[in-house]
Amino acid sequence: MVRRPSSSAGVPGAAYPTSHIGRSHKVTEIEEHIDEGARLVTATGSGGVGKTRLAVEAFRQLRDAYDATAFVRLAEMSCEAGDDETVERICNALLADLRVANHQPDAQPLDVLIRYLRDQRVLLVLDNCEQVLNPVQELIDLLINAAPQLQIIATSRAWLQVHGERVVHVNPLPVPGKNADRIEAEDCASVQLLQDRAALAGRPLTAEDDWATIVRLVRWSDGIPLILESSQPS
Repeated sequence: MVRRPSSSAGVPGAAYPTSHIGRSHKVTEIEEHIDEGARLVTATGSGGVGKTRLAVEAFRQLRDAYDATAFVRLAEMSCEAGDDETVERICNALLADLRVANHQPDAQPLDVLIRYLRDQRVLLVLDNCEQVLNPVQELIDLLINAAPQLQIIATSRAWLQVHGERVVHVNPLPVPGKNADRIEAEDCASVQLLQDRAALAGRPLTAEDDWATIVRLVRWSDGIPLILESSQPS
């Protein structure tokens, strides 16, 4: 078994060239749990609320402290083939991102992964765990019991319910009041996010804009970042 230097190719860094608004305290919360020695930290919340973005930011800030790191996105996986096969697929994805080459063709991916993790300080990120909840729960439980220095950050719409799990709740961004004017609206992180993305799109918001419409748009989004980032005033 050989490890080549890992670049954590699974990190969706190119997807986030923009600033991170209204979430720095949640990144800090994840980091504090990790610094305290938590083996599993799960960022949980509804779809589009920004769980992956949080995991990316925390991963970037923490990874230099580890012997090895991996970031694996599970959104494309499903349990249709059965839990055992799904566990194997996740293990193969982790081994690939860790750049671990297995020279024993008969060895099971789980055994190879455990053997690699056992004596190293490693940080893994498993994104979109709700897609394969049962096999992820099984795999994480096996890994953290076999590898004493392993720490895992997970994102999921549901808790993983693994012993020792620390949960970070990711809520929508606050929205302005129904009758908020521009000054009041600009105090809300949801409006600040919209302003930032509109400026990047070449259409910065100004005092001349229809702020009643902007407030209605932001309130309609319910403060979900994914909706705000795809909703630009005309």
